[in-house]
Amino acid sequence: MKPIQCIVICLFVSSFCFFSAIGQTITVQAPKVVEEGEFVHITYSINVRPGDNFKVSTVDGLQASGRPQTSTSNSIQIINGKTTSEYTYSETHQFRAIRKGVFKIPIASVVIDGKTISSKTQEIEVVAASSNNSAQRQSSGAAAQQAYQDPTPSSAGTDVFARVYTNKQTAYIGEPIYVSIKLYTQKNFNINTHTFPEFTGFYKKIIEQPQELKFEREVIDGKEYYSVLFQRLVLFPQKSGKLTITPFKLDCNVITQVGNSFWNMYNKQERRIIESKPVYIQVLPFPQGKTSDFNGAVGEFSITAKTDVQTIPANEAITYKFTIQGIGNLALLQKPTIDFPKDFEVYEPKIIDSYTTTTMGDKGSKTFEYVVIPRHEGNFTIPQVVMQVFNTETKTFKTITADAIQIAVTKGAVTNQVTTNFGTNKEQIQYSADDFRYIYTDDLQLHSISSYVIINPWFNGLFVILVLGAAVYIFVARKRIELYSNVTLLKQKQAAKVSKAYLKQAREFLNQGNDAAYYEAISKALFGYIGNKLSIPMTDFTVETIADTLHKKQVPEIIIQTCIEIVNQCEMARYAPIQSIEDKEQLFTKTSQVIQGIEQNV
Repeated sequence: MKPIQCIVICLFVSSFCFFSAIGQTITVQAPKVVEEGEFVHITYSINVRPGDNFKVSTVDGLQASGRPQTSTSNSIQIINGKTTSEYTYSETHQFRAIRKGVFKIPIASVVIDGKTISSKTQEIEVVAASSNNSAQRQSSGAAAQQAYQDPTPSSAGTDVFARVYTNKQTAYIGEPIYVSIKLYTQKNFNINTHTFPEFTGFYKKIIEQPQELKFEREVIDGKEYYSVLFQRLVLFPQKSGKLTITPFKLDCNVITQVGNSFWNMYNKQERRIIESKPVYIQVLPFPQGKTSDFNGAVGEFSITAKTDVQTIPANEAITYKFTIQGIGNLALLQKPTIDFPKDFEVYEPKIIDSYTTTTMGDKGSKTFEYVVIPRHEGNFTIPQVVMQVFNTETKTFKTITADAIQIAVTKGAVTNQVTTNFGTNKEQIQYSADDFRYIYTDDLQLHSISSYVIINPWFNGLFVILVLGAAVYIFVARKRIELYSNVTLLKQKQAAKVSKAYLKQAREFLNQGNDAAYYEAISKALFGYIGNKLSIPMTDFTVETIADTLHKKQVPEIIIQTCIEIVNQCEMARYAPIQSIEDKEQLFTKTSQVIQGIEQNV
């Protein structure tokens, strides 16, 4: 190569490097105003590979937290046969605003081809934290400190691990236990599948189950991790003894950067099965002091009773409301024992739930609304209601009462109503002067009609028809009364009909593309049918109970397994909904087939 050519090439390369360096800038993305105590994320970007000398300065008012997160992107465009590419390198740094004031955002700098490139100066204002946010942070911090008592040995030390936290390891039957399920990671990952723990022996109520993963920074054993909340819930133990919360399992791909320098770094995926440790809860039986007035109420409650009227004519309806208010296991409380007067006709109560589930249990009220019909006039008393409550703080039973209510029943109007006991209503018997006639004393001409009755076929046929008709009517009426007086039997009879209504709703939601409502309707169709058909109470509604009950009913194994599969699929769909329409259709079909299969075999 000639000397002149070498000189030209060197000048070209040097000029290219000079202009490439001059043309580079570091862009900054950061908020303008933050509150004191908040975390601030600042992202620096440049469209060249910076090497290992990318540096960020420090600022007194902003405290660096954790390691920076790096990312790269490379876009390629082909326009009219001409190919162009653009490379971007970014670093996101986290700072905590530790005091009020106006501060300059930390400067980022990098040396490229001997030239130092720096980001432009920007300012950020740190203002005083609002009282609402401050209180919220304090309360959430206190809740976390209370709830996050890991009952298992530390699992920190690995780059990815899972934990199931509980706020207590010992509890009484019915005492709420706060649980949170979390994943901790120092690396990027992709989730394949996950399986929530089994809570056999507990009644569970889900407080939160995020549809999208949200990452937060937490320090575990002096190391910083990104934490992901999968579920928060409250458990109510249903039996004493040592109960087990099975591990939370996660199948994921962990992404690891491999290489010894920036230039030869690449991502490597490693499949891992992450599994938390089991959690053991010692459930204590109730101490001595329990009486027949105890219906399982655990918490701090008060009770009230009232009617809409206190004076009413006979055969008209009264609304009697019995309300339990407070915090505890409200969802599990059954209707109270109320000794209504025998002259009152009482219908099954309407249950009105008005509570929210918190980390301390159900907070609010539960009302049992009765429709009561006094059948006779007089003065009556609905006696006071006595209920016993177990307080977990004092570990003692407490008796609470609702006041008695006086009802004055006046004379009611004549009614043709047929009562369910086929008895005679006193208010239906009326007397007047027309009901009595003087006895006729003149000679009477009496004629025998026995021969006419015996030999007249039309009369005999009509008589037989009337007798048979009356017998059939009485039989059908009694059966209907027995059916409607037996709530369990009625639910069993109507289970299939109710499930068809929910399946119809599910079909409509599926056509509308409303996934959340679709899964809810599918769950109600299957769970409602199983609960009503098999008479499984809410407190015992677990996969194991369903399977055992179906086995006892000699339902084919294929139906049982499909049923369990649908239950698990509905549970999974709350977190990771099925994406394809084919899979949704398949879920609908399987649910319908399982209901038909159980209906044919039970």
